[in-house]
Amino acid sequence: MNVPRVFICYYPGEIPDEGQYLLRQLFNDLRAAGAEVITDAGRNSDEEFSQYIARALPGCQWIIFVQTAETLQNARTRTIFTVALKLAEQQDTELVRIIPTSTGTVQGPNEWTDLNTINIAQDYPKALEKMLFLFSIGDTSSLKQVEAPESSRLPKRISNFSTPSPTYDRPLALPPRKAVFRDMPYTIGRKNMLIGSIALASLIVIALISVVLINVFRPQPPAKIPNPVVGNAYFTSSELFDTDGQKGANDGINVILNNLTSPKADKSYYVWLLPDTQAGEANTIPMGKLSEIHDSTATLSYISPTHNNLLKLGSRILITEENSAIAPSTPTTDKSMWRYYAEIPQGNGPGMPMNNNNGSMNMAGGSQLDHLRHLLYLDPTLQNKDLNVNLQGGVAFWFHQNIQKVMLLAKDARDKNNTATTRSDAIKILDYIDGSQYVSQDIPGGTKFLIDGRVGRIGLLTLDSEHENPAGFERLMGHHLSGLSEAANITADQKQQINQINASVNGIVDRLNMVRTDATKLLANPNDTNSLNDLYTQSTDAYLGQFDPATGNRVGGAVWVYDHIQHLSSFTVKIYKS
Repeated sequence: MNVPRVFICYYPGEIPDEGQYLLRQLFNDLRAAGAEVITDAGRNSDEEFSQYIARALPGCQWIIFVQTAETLQNARTRTIFTVALKLAEQQDTELVRIIPTSTGTVQGPNEWTDLNTINIAQDYPKALEKMLFLFSIGDTSSLKQVEAPESSRLPKRISNFSTPSPTYDRPLALPPRKAVFRDMPYTIGRKNMLIGSIALASLIVIALISVVLINVFRPQPPAKIPNPVVGNAYFTSSELFDTDGQKGANDGINVILNNLTSPKADKSYYVWLLPDTQAGEANTIPMGKLSEIHDSTATLSYISPTHNNLLKLGSRILITEENSAIAPSTPTTDKSMWRYYAEIPQGNGPGMPMNNNNGSMNMAGGSQLDHLRHLLYLDPTLQNKDLNVNLQGGVAFWFHQNIQKVMLLAKDARDKNNTATTRSDAIKILDYIDGSQYVSQDIPGGTKFLIDGRVGRIGLLTLDSEHENPAGFERLMGHHLSGLSEAANITADQKQQINQINASVNGIVDRLNMVRTDATKLLANPNDTNSLNDLYTQSTDAYLGQFDPATGNRVGGAVWVYDHIQHLSSFTVKIYKS
């Protein structure tokens, strides 16, 4: 398979913004997936630019135009587009438009209207997935099966309640209940009017006397606040990962509220990320001012400037009403000005002790926050020096990352298709799947461990359920999903999601077992084309899931699993009650 060559027409502005960060991530991800990505790179001389375009563009299968003000204003964009149109007529060159912002998109030229358009800001993982398949880095029988994001595929709104982006068929949260009052239709004949009125008056007198007597002997309960839910918040990931898994995961928070009352004329709503309940309000992170309220709706998107894992730093959200003119650095101490609040259910106990029999955690007593942090931020099993393990990051993070490495190695083996590469890639794949404890049973004696020993200490699969210590990542995932399902305050909807995630993990395990079988076959016969192709197919399905032509989504892979686990760490924002 030839390496796809992609030219991206993009000229960044002087001031970095969200779109620039997304595009930089896209460039890195496309290159990591095997595409050759080239740009103009701001060559100074017009003559040099013309020569470069004449050489570079004809060799590209894909030419992408980024719809930003700076790119549209640059005179070179028009030149590139003119050449690209000619190439599209003369050869198999495809033109694509990318929109890097979720709102406030600049108007593109009419010539771009018919281009295949991808908005990478609305749902970055799905947008990246679509591009990988468009570039034939992923397998698909028809490029037309994957459609551009339309209004039906964007973040949905139910009634007057916004929900998190439905990434990879993410289940939507239920809307808050609203009381509905209807007038009862009636018809009363004039002859019966007087009789009906007398009877009604008698009934009213009797009812009033009954109410008075009941109130004397049974006090009324306090009135409930109707519909205390005002919206929700959820973690996002920029995916600007570092090597330790501490950066780029859960480094953003989106807040979507739409049952709000407006603050006073000189006041605004400010959003804060608070630490756990035991820590009080110390080390609070200011996330900024909520947007202007329109139709009772306001939003806020926050990204850590250092891309730290925010799930580590906080588990509660507070919204206060404070002075519009001067942005506060800490929440007001006047709790009468605290308006809205949310938290991930958390325990107050000492946490979950280690079970030394299998290196995993004793799930008894673990809170929802405990399990989510162990999956998405830091797991004590991965920090157990007695077991010679020293990994930062959560179990779900490494499960996702290592399966991605397996897929890329399988792709490398299939594309290069030579004996030396196939053998090396097959050994590395087995290193990731088996782990350093058990890979010797699948490779020739004396073979070196070829991947990072720190990352490969724990295998993706558990090969000896009775003695393996620590267990493989799939077993650790199962422990935490089981514990999460039994945690206090878990909802029926969340339990259903956890069951779906667990079923998807089981499906991934089945595919990894097939990948393992293919890899061992290739060590014996590197020229086994069937095993080479199946290796790639199974590893791609394990990472990206399987394509569902009915919905246009990929479901069930490691990306889907990680996204759904992250969705479980969402907040239901309610009216604050002290």
